[in-house]
Amino acid sequence: MDDFFLIHKDKEYLRHCRKEIEAFVQARGLSLNAKTNIYPLKNGIDFLGFHTYLTETGAVVRKVRRRSKNNMKRKLKKFSDLRAAGRIDEKTVEQSYQRWRGHAAKGNCYHLIRRTDHYYNSLFKNTEVAQCQKR
Repeated sequence: MDDFFLIHKDKEYLRHCRKEIEAFVQARGLSLNAKTNIYPLKNGIDFLGFHTYLTETGAVVRKVRRRSKNNMKRKLKKFSDLRAAGRIDEKTVEQSYQRWRGHAAKGNCYHLIRRTDHYYNSLFKNTEVAQCQKR
């Protein structure tokens, strides 16, 4: 894995760390991404598909990126159209959705998953099956 972040209260120390890291990767013929920068923690961290931030009480909250949420909704609609046309099977749709759902479950996304499950069921399951799954 090549993604990482450092958190420290001293900005100068972070600048020092960045120089050390740059020297380390350059010695191996690599370079840091152009997005590499020092940001205030109050903005939160966009990392591995989640936006992670601290609340005023100090709690850490991980939410799925808005882009990921919108992409899955769009993808489910497209899958629904492809399924209706017979160009994709139910198993492929289910696997794709379960992968996204597993990813989302790593964050604080209970309500998002419930809403997306409802949307998924409305597209792919008949009402009797959807009722059984709610129980």
